[in-house]
Amino acid sequence: MLWQNLWLSAKLNVLRSSRQAVCNRWPCFSRRGLRDGGKESAAYALGNIAAHSEERSAQIVKAGALQPLVSLLKEGSDCGKEWAANALGHLAANSEEWSAFVKTGALQPIVAILNEGSCSAKDAAMLLVLLGKHEAMRVRIVSAGILQPLAKLVREGPVDLQDVADRALMILSGSREEYTAQIELVSGLLNESMLG
Repeated sequence: MLWQNLWLSAKLNVLRSSRQAVCNRWPCFSRRGLRDGGKESAAYALGNIAAHSEERSAQIVKAGALQPLVSLLKEGSDCGKEWAANALGHLAANSEEWSAFVKTGALQPIVAILNEGSCSAKDAAMLLVLLGKHEAMRVRIVSAGILQPLAKLVREGPVDLQDVADRALMILSGSREEYTAQIELVSGLLNESMLG
């Protein structure tokens, strides 16, 4: 029921706030609607709304949308995970409620997505870039074990993902020395796995 309400509210706001085409990701957003609970559609719409307004981002966070988005990040389809990470990224960029992201348990699914290297990994890495702007969040992100998966993506991920993972790793490492140490650690682990 919560997803249906979020989906309907988000869809109305998208229609009111923008008459633009819904970019090249429309197939995930169209007709699936309420048949599957509308989770992917709601995540897409919430991300679109949050991308354009700090005020609306705050309203979305206040309405309790973080927890359902994190649940979708954990258990959704690939498309659902991608849209959830995208929406969370827009909310992180436009909201001062960054500590709420930790309270919802968002960091562990991000680690899993980065380890999988799926299509949602780019949005997950971008979310880390945005959350990493806050010193207290950097400490929590690093303690969640995110640096090694990022370093692995920098070394062997697809080119478009390497750029975002590199930026996230640089922000989260805190120093050039720590960044280099993480890359070297992953290189050593990769070499060991090839030899063993």
